[in-house]
Amino acid sequence: MSVRKNLQEQFQTRAQETIMKLMQDDRTRPMVAKAMQAYMEGRQRVDEVRDQTAQNLGLTTQSETQKLSGRLRKLERQLEKLQQKIEQAETSLAAIG
Repeated sequence: MSVRKNLQEQFQTRAQETIMKLMQDDRTRPMVAKAMQAYMEGRQRVDEVRDQTAQNLGLTTQSETQKLSGRLRKLERQLEKLQQKIEQAETSLAAIG
């Protein structure tokens, strides 16, 4: 694991621990909840702007890429099944001929 990734994980763990402690305190809970809500709304807005920018530039959005990945996985499974059937047919033909 890289040093950077290790530091990121440590930071995330400590941040989560701190948030949990703050959420347990009745005095800080409303502020933390409001901050978390603002963060989530901001994150959603960033995602929307990212997707809109990608569309404006003629690039695929994250959701489009995920859909395409799912479709490709499905096609790969279908292709594997077809290859198995072709191999079975070739084996059967070889046994006959």
